[in-house]
Amino acid sequence: MNHTDLATESDKKNCLVLWAKMFMAKTWEEFHAIGEQFLTAKEVARVMYAVNINSQEKTYFEAHRKYLETKATDEYEMARLKQEVADRDQALADKDQTIADMERRIAELESMVVKPDDQ
Repeated sequence: MNHTDLATESDKKNCLVLWAKMFMAKTWEEFHAIGEQFLTAKEVARVMYAVNINSQEKTYFEAHRKYLETKATDEYEMARLKQEVADRDQALADKDQTIADMERRIAELESMVVKPDDQ
């Protein structure tokens, strides 16, 4: 990590130099400044900072993280349930159509039957 000057183009392209610089940072400000250069590092910087702050802020961070996870889970579950309702609505519509078709066919057959009163 101390020899970022020896990094290859591939190392630079894959952000290995930025990662090395982040882990060699001496202050949070330097750490965040380097992390701002690419999205993945930005999130890692945010999480690492949060893990190292005082307990009240840690509690807030953890509550916020749980809220986001719960929200994502709830949104997924809501979408799943909406799809389930749509599927059931479609199945009911199909059954209604089948019943209507059968009632039409019964009416056709009844009209073909000769009744004793009709003779």
